Amino acid sequence: MITYEWIFPEIECNPQNEIKIIHWKYVGTEGEYSECVYASCTNSEGIDFDAVTKQQLIQCVLNDQLTLTENQMQQNISDKIEKQKTPQSISKFKNF
Repeated sequence: MITYEWIFPEIECNPQNEIKIIHWKYVGTEGEYSECVYASCTNSEGIDFDAVTKQQLIQCVLNDQLTLTENQMQQNISDKIEKQKTPQSISKFKNF
C-alpha cells in the first residue's frame, strides 16, 4: 500500500512575511519504491507565513488551477511506482 505525504521544502515570502511562492512535493512511498510530483504554487498572495498551517498550504496548492487533483497525483505516483517494480527496460553502462 502506498503512503502519501505532502512536503514543503521552501516557502518564499515578501518583506511583510506574506507567502509569495510555495514550493511543494507530493511523495508516495511503498516499501523501497518512491515517486513524487512536485511544482511551485504562486496563488498564495496575502497568506501570513507565521499563521499558515500545513492544511492551508495543501489547500492553496490544490486550488491552483495548474495543479492536478490529489486523486490524479496519487494515480500518477502509483503508475510510476508500478513501473519501478516491473521495469520494461534496464539502463546499463559498459566501461571500455
